[in-house]
Amino acid sequence: MKYEVILSERAELRLKEICQYLVDKWSPSVKDKFIITLQAKLDLLASNPKMYPKASETEIRRCVITKHNSLYYRVESTAIEVITIHDNRMNPNTLIFE
Repeated sequence: MKYEVILSERAELRLKEICQYLVDKWSPSVKDKFIITLQAKLDLLASNPKMYPKASETEIRRCVITKHNSLYYRVESTAIEVITIHDNRMNPNTLIFE
């Protein structure tokens, strides 16, 4: 069964911020490469949602997109909710999963 992948408002906002940063600081091609990598990870998640480890003692899982960014998600009965995309260089205590 292939799960539907849904981005939360927070994840959509973070994705826009990351893409804008990549365009501003690097180039549109770097942003495009990031989007392709992200889409490949989301496709894997849709087919096998439990392939990435749980983050701490919660039901939230972490998928490393690149060495700089990870996405956090939860598996629902028929869908995967991407909660946020987080910069791996930031303090993990700043993560918000609501």
